[in-house]
Amino acid sequence: MKSGSSRIGRRAISVLAFAATATALASSPASASGVGNIINMNSGKCLEVADWSQNNGAAVRQWTCGNFQANQVWYEEVNIDGTIQIVNQNSGKCLEIADWSQADGAIARQWTCTGGDNQKWVAEWYNTGKVYVNANSSRVLEIADWSKANGAIARQWAPGWQPNDGIQKNQAWGMVGR
Repeated sequence: MKSGSSRIGRRAISVLAFAATATALASSPASASGVGNIINMNSGKCLEVADWSQNNGAAVRQWTCGNFQANQVWYEEVNIDGTIQIVNQNSGKCLEIADWSQADGAIARQWTCTGGDNQKWVAEWYNTGKVYVNANSSRVLEIADWSKANGAIARQWAPGWQPNDGIQKNQAWGMVGR
């Protein structure tokens, strides 16, 4: 009798452990494809949310990389359509192009994730690095005016090409994982 009840007890524990693991996996961003600092290939600086803001509309800019500080850590969450959302670890908000703009120079900011095309990106690889193409505008994420200064804004612009080199470096990104 005792051995039969032990088997049932072990099965119950196994079922509970499996259920707990499945629940944990379902609640985590299982579709995240990358986590870490997004670094501009021209400046070597990190993409960040300004001033550790958690507010909608906060500016996204470049700044000297810290030690994986949360306002500079992003994760790429893959959508069903194959695009990605780029989510800030500190705020839990998505990188987007303001006001659904399709114009060159429109600023990048953070906003509550809605799944809108202005928050969706297509990642493409070139010789100079990874390029984030906005699904709404077909423009790419860049640091304005080839700046290497702290505080330079992130914005969208038409892709620029360099002979034999691929995309121009202020529009190219790398990711250093945690």
